Amino acid sequence: MRTGEPLVTALVAAGLARPWRFPDGRPSDALDIVPANGGLVSVDGSPTPGIFSVGVPHEDIRVFTIIAPVPGTNSSVLRETDAAARAALRVAAAAANVERSVSP
Repeated sequence: MRTGEPLVTALVAAGLARPWRFPDGRPSDALDIVPANGGLVSVDGSPTPGIFSVGVPHEDIRVFTIIAPVPGTNSSVLRETDAAARAALRVAAAAANVERSVSP
């Protein structure tokens, strides 16, 4: 995976993310994600809990991810960011409930 982005490099090095592969098996420069919510896929193929990615990092998977939403359309950009935000909020809510259950 070619990237100059330190965060992406660190996530891949830690095994928390991996490059998406083209159907012929070649690695791309896109991060592998869970299509439903933009969650990162770890090196072993499982979802990485609580880490999401949207937009340009998956240009090879979702073409034209940087196009601005057009009023009156069912914008893929807004659907993608909405799904990631909702998933992140579920992770945060679950963590808050765990903290409350163990607090004195």
